[in-house]
Amino acid sequence: MTKNNIPYLLPALALLSGAALAQWEPDRRLSVADTFNTWLVYNNSNRIAADGENLHVTWYDERDEGNGRGAEIYYLRSTDAGTTWSADTRLTNAPGWSIHPAVATDRANVHVAWMDLRANSEVYFLRSTDFGSTWQPEYRLTNTPELSQVPAIASRDGYVHLVWDEYVSNFEINYRRSTDNGATWQATVPLTNDPGLSRFPSVAATGPYVHVAWFDDRDGNYNVYYKRSTDYGATWQDDFRATADPDTQWYAHVAASGSDVHLAWSDKRGADADLYFRRSTDNGATWLAETVLSTAYRSQADPCIFADGANVHVTWTDDRDNWPNFEIYYKRSTDRGASWSADERLTNDDAFSTGASVAASGDAVHVVWRDCRDTNYGDVFYKRNPTGNVGISESSTLLASCLTPSATLIHGTLNLQPGICNQKSALVLYDLTGRPVMSLHSGRNDLHHLAPGVYFYGFESPSGSAGAQLTIVH
Repeated sequence: MTKNNIPYLLPALALLSGAALAQWEPDRRLSVADTFNTWLVYNNSNRIAADGENLHVTWYDERDEGNGRGAEIYYLRSTDAGTTWSADTRLTNAPGWSIHPAVATDRANVHVAWMDLRANSEVYFLRSTDFGSTWQPEYRLTNTPELSQVPAIASRDGYVHLVWDEYVSNFEINYRRSTDNGATWQATVPLTNDPGLSRFPSVAATGPYVHVAWFDDRDGNYNVYYKRSTDYGATWQDDFRATADPDTQWYAHVAASGSDVHLAWSDKRGADADLYFRRSTDNGATWLAETVLSTAYRSQADPCIFADGANVHVTWTDDRDNWPNFEIYYKRSTDRGASWSADERLTNDDAFSTGASVAASGDAVHVVWRDCRDTNYGDVFYKRNPTGNVGISESSTLLASCLTPSATLIHGTLNLQPGICNQKSALVLYDLTGRPVMSLHSGRNDLHHLAPGVYFYGFESPSGSAGAQLTIVH
């Protein structure tokens, strides 16, 4: 197709109805510590991170009991979107307990932060710069006389954002950032200072916007609070109370994609704990009304939310089926949180299934959780829906902004808008078979050597057609 006799780029997004989507695949056990306790974090920071075909999972277990009978942090990865998994890797080796790891990724960079009891209670960090193949030395990020604990971490565009709660004379939320993919770290910044307890923070980032949510009892009961930075964490705006009801709300989790920010939390304003949701469509400047995501007899707890363009995914722990047994539930939105699918039960066994975390990349949705079905000690389980994220993803949204209005093909030269087009470092042109034919970059790309025809371009992926269509006419 041409416009003014100049071929231009057309969106080529596969929008499938719910009926056409593949179902969830069977549960798979990832951890192997048969006779020792295995745990995920007990706050709702991310236990799984996804970028392209690469998946990263962290947990802690007690298999190394000779090490002072402490727990150590373990890591597992998949490089083919969850089809196969590597052997697990032990990331820590210290006396005492290394617990509650959180994970984030941005292409080749993988970041893990955890709570460590070898010297008081402190937050430690380590990173990989090669997709989790090798790991650099650990780094201690806090040094307090009391407690630094339950970190959450996000990474985007070379920035790494870390939050945790710290007790000196009271529990407060603190923040630290790196501007060079975790190589160096700037000073700690206190995010709260109020007479109440500020606990269990969650963090998300998109471009210059950094979003933090936590629960706080400054007003009597625990309520969900939020604050943001609009300059990559350099400065912070005032706290905003995101929940209006005077009853208890806790374990808030925040996700962001583009200009959308999503909050999910467990809410006790009724007879039982329900799952609530709120969203912003302007990077957290204003917020739409609270809505109920799930309400059932008993309780919905520990929500985890993940956003990818128009797709929003939520998992939680639910005991509606056979109290006091817990199962993992899931639901999704394909319109940026405006409407939601029905609740979907992901697990069905006689043992506890708790602590789920969800991520999506490409067409697939990935969930991990802790499950006691095989042993009494708990294991890490995983399942995926290979087409549960089909639709308008963040990658396609980024491509669209890349293409309009300044992407043009003139006389065999493709001009791409600088800046946003190279936020993810591997733009690739593919032929109709999905074979990569050349790498692209912002600015001028010479396509004279390519044969006329239809091509696709997108971020590096085995399925190159999941991007935008390009027609070359010499």
